[in-house]
Amino acid sequence: MNNDYDVGKLRATFVDTYQKMKSSLPLSDLEKQIAYVIGLYPEYHTHLLNYQQTEQIYEDPQSNPFLKMSLHVAILEQVSTNRPQGILDLYQKASGELPAEQVEKLMAAVLYDQMQAALLQGHPPDEEEYLNHLTRVLIKEGS
Repeated sequence: MNNDYDVGKLRATFVDTYQKMKSSLPLSDLEKQIAYVIGLYPEYHTHLLNYQQTEQIYEDPQSNPFLKMSLHVAILEQVSTNRPQGILDLYQKASGELPAEQVEKLMAAVLYDQMQAALLQGHPPDEEEYLNHLTRVLIKEGS
């Protein structure tokens, strides 16, 4: 099985982007999104100081800063492409009630939950259930 997914390379992208940010070097469009997310998580900046951090094993996925930031980047991508269909509307409505950064963090937590459930059940995430879960969480937080 050919697996092009490489956790180390993904994590290195965060380190590279952080180093470029610190050196005020130009960023690609993707790096700009990553830089935005890095800026939202100052508590993770120490994990971005060198490439050795990219090799760390996290026993609890919830404590993995690279996972959390990657989920946040995934939310930005989902919203920008409106995939799954309807996520952009949910984001816009919730952002009218809460700061965008808070909405994105809530959405990333829901994405994590949905991915974990799908892994445990052995099937791809259900987009309808994902959107329903997002709606419940965002309405609850926005009230």
